[in-house]
Amino acid sequence: EFTLDFSGSSNYAITFSGPRVISHSATAGAVTVGPYLREPLARLKIDDRYADALLSYTMSWRVGEPDAKAVEAEREKEGERLRAIIEAAVARQKGTMDVREAPHASDKVRLSPR
Repeated sequence: EFTLDFSGSSNYAITFSGPRVISHSATAGAVTVGPYLREPLARLKIDDRYADALLSYTMSWRVGEPDAKAVEAEREKEGERLRAIIEAAVARQKGTMDVREAPHASDKVRLSPR
């Protein structure tokens, strides 16, 4: 859970939107982010681009235990993504392979059998 407070900012329109917004006011809001996800927390838009603007904010966060089902769902999605990459690599290796396409050490993964 992230809590953002833009009090003291001027010439900005601040919006908190999306399914994971817990609460919000004109200048502050709380947003949760699921495990392994990157999501926008807030959107800021300058009201008048010719006027002076001041951006001031504070942010805090609380880390809690993620929902086990959400973690498993994300793990499954990542496994499917990696399987697709490996299958595509195997399909490419049946023909000629450009050495620039060779996997790097950081690309090695261990998949659990289905």
